[in-house]
Amino acid sequence: YFCFLSQDATLESMELKGELRIEILDPQFSHIYVKLAKPNKKFQFRTHPNINKMRFNKESTLSLKDTSKAFPMRTPLGVLKWRYASADENDLPISVTCWPTPGDEMLTVNLEYELLQQQLELQNVAIRVPIPHSHTPVVEQADGEYDFDTMDSCLVWKLPLINSESANGSLEFTLPYGGATSALFPVDVRFTSVTPYSGLQLESVNSIKDDSSLDYSNRIVFSANSGDYQVQFQ
Repeated sequence: YFCFLSQDATLESMELKGELRIEILDPQFSHIYVKLAKPNKKFQFRTHPNINKMRFNKESTLSLKDTSKAFPMRTPLGVLKWRYASADENDLPISVTCWPTPGDEMLTVNLEYELLQQQLELQNVAIRVPIPHSHTPVVEQADGEYDFDTMDSCLVWKLPLINSESANGSLEFTLPYGGATSALFPVDVRFTSVTPYSGLQLESVNSIKDDSSLDYSNRIVFSANSGDYQVQFQ
């Protein structure tokens, strides 16, 4: 996931990329097809060359072109990739703003977040604000936790969980600093989630032989790592 905002949360660019992988652990269940529920958003999908593309486009079903063949054993196979790009701020998973207000040799900085996709649960959220070297911020108010990373010289706003019940939050700090406010950017936003932004859902995994429904497990990872989601100076 890649996203760049200006300091007032105006969306500059946003791109989401994803992949669905199938791993077979039992050879009895290596001849299968997977039914999906596609999202409403206009995602661009690309199937693996061995996947029946026509069937996927028509039925949202992933199956091998040659159904007599089996999926490989204990080797995760990327069967579907997707991409979504948007310039609409309402498509952001989370909006983050950073407002520095210069004073008399004292800078007041207000940070706010808003969860825009209420179905998401974001874990281990870290909003990192660069702090000019040899300066120490004083936090006046904060939802969640915070820490000053002296090694990287940045204030880290830590939020263990953001969901619909904690959809908004703020942090305010002051800094004895009279220089350019551009030194506080870019603000870096990091998170992980086990709820998919894409809305792509597995409906069932079925046997090619008799169409019976099979048991399966799935793991979802949606994340923004260092540099992926930034609020930049305007």
